[in-house]
Amino acid sequence: MPETVRPLWQSLKRPAMSTLKPRATRIRIETPVRFRAVGQSGWCEGMTFNLSQSGVIFRSDRLMETDSLIQMAFALPPEVAGRAGTRTEVTCRGQIVRTVMPATRDGCPHLAAKILDYLPPDRWDEEVESTHQGGNGSNNGS
Repeated sequence: MPETVRPLWQSLKRPAMSTLKPRATRIRIETPVRFRAVGQSGWCEGMTFNLSQSGVIFRSDRLMETDSLIQMAFALPPEVAGRAGTRTEVTCRGQIVRTVMPATRDGCPHLAAKILDYLPPDRWDEEVESTHQGGNGSNNGS
């Protein structure tokens, strides 16, 4: 995990109270998110409304199939990132685990993605190349 994100995630961790694995603490935050299916060049836009160390829920007018591997980029405001006056860019690889069509005025689907790992943006090109050469990524999105 990038050092710049560590203060946020450390503050979100809860101590285990039982033998069950605790759910990561979620925070409500609206911030723009860019995402794309692994192997795609074009970005889609959305808006987060709930995130944790292990995942993010966002809305977008773009539907993604469950299990699609994606790349995401979003900025955390200073008060969440723990860095006075500085927004922190988070870049990560994730997997869509759920799509929900809400009964809201905008009608945009809600996408839930688990975060698989955090990546510097320069690694995305390597990942895309690996996917096209039969690597362990997949391109289930459209």
